[in-house]
Amino acid sequence: MANTDFWDDFVRVAKLSRSAVDEIMKQFGGRGGQNHILWALYERDGLTPIEVARRLGITAPTVVKMASHMVASGLITRRRDSVDRRRVHLYLTDRGRAVKRPIEEATRRFRRVTSAGLTAEERKVMSSALAKIVRNLERSARSAGSGAPSA
Repeated sequence: MANTDFWDDFVRVAKLSRSAVDEIMKQFGGRGGQNHILWALYERDGLTPIEVARRLGITAPTVVKMASHMVASGLITRRRDSVDRRRVHLYLTDRGRAVKRPIEEATRRFRRVTSAGLTAEERKVMSSALAKIVRNLERSARSAGSGAPSA
């Protein structure tokens, strides 16, 4: 059996985690990734898509597209700014507020199951290593100027 590089394991963990979060969000009428928008709005309801994008480190068009799906599923609503009618703000609906606790609980269960058996030291080492990978990717993206890491 061939040895796998840690990167293969890292990619597999990322894919499996994304699938699990997608399943969690489906239970509540959402899709994977939308949980981040919900959390931004739980912190401060009424953000604009640009403000959400900045908080999450993603593009505004991505937020707009995700928000459209979230409006359709009844999690959020859009409202025009009363002063500048060109600006749109995103607000949680009653349903969007109601799913906060169940999503948090499902996420906690997922994290508990996922990290079962890891020692405190292993968690610390993994956290440190992942932080370094994030910094490397961010630095690479900045130096490439395109937002995409250079190979």
